This record gives sequence, C-alpha cells and structure tokens, in this order.
Amino acid sequence: MDIDRLKEVYEFLKKELKSDPDPEKVESNLSTIIKILSKEDWSQGALGFEIVPYDIEAKISYNQLDTARLLIDDYKIHYPRIEKIYSDFDRQGANKSLSILNGIRSEYIALGSVDSPDQCFFAIIEKVTQKILASDNYTPIPDEELKLCVQILVVDAFIRCKIFKNPLGNTNARS
Repeated sequence: MDIDRLKEVYEFLKKELKSDPDPEKVESNLSTIIKILSKEDWSQGALGFEIVPYDIEAKISYNQLDTARLLIDDYKIHYPRIEKIYSDFDRQGANKSLSILNGIRSEYIALGSVDSPDQCFFAIIEKVTQKILASDNYTPIPDEELKLCVQILVVDAFIRCKIFKNPLGNTNARS
C-alpha cells in the first residue's frame, strides 16, 4: 500500500482498537470519583448527620445565589456521604480528595467575574463536567447521572468553602 493508504488504515485501527492512549486526554481524580459516585443511590436522604457547623443559608444569601439555591438545598443533605466517600478515596493516596476540591476551586477562580453568581455556579458545573469528559479514565455513564454527580460535588465544594465567599470570612473561599 502507499503511505497515505497505510495512514488511513492505521488511524482506523487505532480508533477501533483504542490501543494508544490519546495524548489529549489524561487521567483525573475527578473521573475516578465520578465513577464511585455514580454507583451511589442518591435518592436516599442524609444519614442523619449534621450538615456543617455554619449557616449555609447565610452563605447562599451573601453570594446572591438565587437560582443555584435550589441545587444547594437539594444536594446539601449528601455532605456526610461525600465525606465518607472522600475518606475512603483518600486511603488510595495522599491528597486525592484535596486534588478534587482544588480542581473545582481552580475552575471557580478561572471563571473570574461572570455576569452573575448564579451563572458562575452553573459554569463551574459545566467546566467540571467538560474536564471529566476529557479525562482518559472516564468511564461513560448516562449524561443525567454524570450531571447529578457533578452537581453534588460542586455543592459539596460550596459547603466546604472552596468556592464562593464565606460571609464569616473563612480563608478557604476566594475573596
């Protein structure tokens, strides 16, 4: 075969067999945690734990998150479950959960100032989703499940003061 035809065959086989890792994609802890979260039954409520020791409502109001409030209210009950999942995940290596939270925080910081806090909140969800989809170790799950898991992770990052300002001046959140 001529060179051009060989290249076509090579590209076809590479695509079909997926033997070479895509240099555009790299593994991410976000994808790993999404795989773990996708196996959870999120229809169950919280396990009876106290959510957090500060007033989440005050943080929502302070940051003017009117639309995002609905998601935060829906998913804040999962904070204790995420804490347990992060604890298990951290046993696999140092800084596993920290890298996830800092990855979400980096997306928040990179957005800078957008038109509104609500738009920023939803843009973080979109950016984190894109990052997961671009990861080499992402195992495809239905879009709805991926979105649910990412929303829960972003709400958790909000509760942990990794994104948005804390009205009490906690240094974890960007000022």
